Amino acid sequence: MATLSLGVRQSTPTVIAESHTARVVSDLGAARLLQSADEAERYAGQLLDAAKQLRAAQQGAAA
Repeated sequence: MATLSLGVRQSTPTVIAESHTARVVSDLGAARLLQSADEAERYAGQLLDAAKQLRAAQQGAAA
């Protein structure tokens, strides 16, 4: 589970689609990230790529 710590506040990020603003909203506790659908898809792809790289590195280190 991903967590984010900003200062002394800790929160689990949540993501929702706000149709009335046409934005994907990532609520990070003390901060909110508002993105268009295209931006959110690009960001999601980058997150997935980074997670795959991390897993590969961890598996390589364990071998």
